[in-house]
Amino acid sequence: VNLFMALLLVCVGMSTDFTDSDYLLGTMAAIIFILVFVGVLVVFCHSIYKHVVPAPYFSRFICHHKADAAAQARFLQTLFVQRTGQTCFLDSDHLTNLEELFDIVRCRCGELCVY
Repeated sequence: VNLFMALLLVCVGMSTDFTDSDYLLGTMAAIIFILVFVGVLVVFCHSIYKHVVPAPYFSRFICHHKADAAAQARFLQTLFVQRTGQTCFLDSDHLTNLEELFDIVRCRCGELCVY
């Protein structure tokens, strides 16, 4: 970025007459500074947004009756993944930590399918 800014300022300085070059170079430097500042501000705001509002980690979450619908839910998960190419979470895959499971349902899944 710094090399680009220096090259741009040199090109602007060489392409104009020398009577207004101080004003033009100052204006170009101010514009480049403002653009870099706005770019850094956008990146910072985007990172804060991603931290506060997490994107869905899984596109779909399938919750099913353990005894009666386990095979059908697994088949449904396979169909979702094959046809859409998106991630699908089956609740029986991760039964070690139920607090994490509640967190995934609350804020890290796009769609909830109860089967």
